[in-house]
Amino acid sequence: MPFVRYARDKRGYETLYVMHVFDDEGRGRPQVLYACRTVPYARVGRAPLDESVQRRIEAAYPALAFEWVRLLRDAAASAPRPEKPDTRNEPRKGRGRERKRKEPRAEPRAEPRAAVPPVPPVPQVPPVRFEPAPEPEPPPAERPEPVKPAIASVPMVLPPLVVERSWPAVEALGEMRTLVLRGRYIEIANRILSRVEDAAEQRRLWDEAARLNPEGWKTADDARGAVAGFDAAYEAIASRIRQQPAV
Repeated sequence: MPFVRYARDKRGYETLYVMHVFDDEGRGRPQVLYACRTVPYARVGRAPLDESVQRRIEAAYPALAFEWVRLLRDAAASAPRPEKPDTRNEPRKGRGRERKRKEPRAEPRAEPRAAVPPVPPVPQVPPVRFEPAPEPEPPPAERPEPVKPAIASVPMVLPPLVVERSWPAVEALGEMRTLVLRGRYIEIANRILSRVEDAAEQRRLWDEAARLNPEGWKTADDARGAVAGFDAAYEAIASRIRQQPAV
C-alpha cells in the first residue's frame, strides 16, 4: 500500500515522498514513486499532491491503488512543524526600564552668526531711450516708358471674299471698291501663310496685314485713312515677304 514520508535537510528544505514497498523475491524494498521539494514552511503555490499530480502518479503506476484521502491526511500529520526559537536568553520587554536614568537632553548650542557686511547701494542707471531709426526714403518714382498700343492678334485664317453692307468701309467707299480692297488683303495674307516659315515673323506680318482688312475699319473716317496709306502698307509687307528665304 503506498504511503508518504517527509524529510528535511540541513538548509531547511522539505521533501515529500510518495513511496511503496515492492515485494522483490521475498524482500520488502521501498521505492519512491513521487517526490516534491519545497521551500521551508512555504504556503504559496499549489499543494504538493494536487489533483493533477495524483492523476500523473496513477497513470505511471496503474497496478497500484492510491487512497488519496488517507495519503493527504498522513501527509498533513507527518509534516514537520517549524521549530520555535529559544527566547529564554532574550530580555523581556520593560525589564530594567526603571534602572535606566533619564539623562537630561542637552540643548543645542546656537552657533554665532557671522557678521554680514552691508551691501553697497546699487547706483541708479538712467533709462536708455531708444529712438526709432529713420525710415529710408523711397526711391524717386521712375517715369514709366510709354507703352505702344498693342495690336490685337488676328487668327491666321483666310477670310472669305465677301463684303457686307453694314461695314463702315462700304458706306464710305462703296461696295465694289471695298470688295477689291478685301481681295488684295486676302491675297497678301495668303502669301504670308505660304511664303514665311519663321513663326514669329509670320505673326508680325499677319498682324500688320490685318490693318488692310476693310472688315476691321470701325468708322468711315478710319476707312478713308486706311485707303490713303493702303498701297504703301501693302508694298512694305510684300517687300518683306520677298526677302524671306525661298521655300
